[in-house]
Amino acid sequence: RKYMALFERVGAKLDWYVLKGQGHQLKLPKAREQELGRFLWGRRRDPLPDQLSWATERTDRYARRSWLVIDELEAAPREHRVATDNILPRWGTRIQLRGPTQAAEPWGRVTLSREGNRVVAESRRVVQFRLLLSPREFDLTKPVVVVCNGKVVHDAICEPSVATLLRWAATDEDRTMMFAAELKIRSN
Repeated sequence: RKYMALFERVGAKLDWYVLKGQGHQLKLPKAREQELGRFLWGRRRDPLPDQLSWATERTDRYARRSWLVIDELEAAPREHRVATDNILPRWGTRIQLRGPTQAAEPWGRVTLSREGNRVVAESRRVVQFRLLLSPREFDLTKPVVVVCNGKVVHDAICEPSVATLLRWAATDEDRTMMFAAELKIRSN
């Protein structure tokens, strides 16, 4: 309820309700089952959206969203811990010692927007990411232009690869997500 109130406060249009005594179960009354069925069948999934944004704190898992894969994050920033002891030197002014540095958790975000064969990317704290190119979305006979953080980082034809197509088809098992080429982008 608290989260729903936050969403509503920022103007999100939501249709939600509480099923008393359900917890995290999804056992709906018959009337609600039919309502949910109509809702789900009335929506179409876009497996390859023209715009997407993804953030992650790791690259071994949770690093992919549709046609974007985050491969490498910047090193976590160093944070200083303040020591609990103050030192009183001879001249009488207290000073605080900084303790050993400690790494914060790494994280990064990439936001993409695609129009035709042009992709505009904004990257924060990501060193490298990959774009998975579907022939449904990209004309692979023409150059693919990628602008990352305001700079053109790629402007060339991407060669289709059967190995790429087979690897991602086996990974996704989804005929709507066929990728014939991969494009690695260094974002810094």
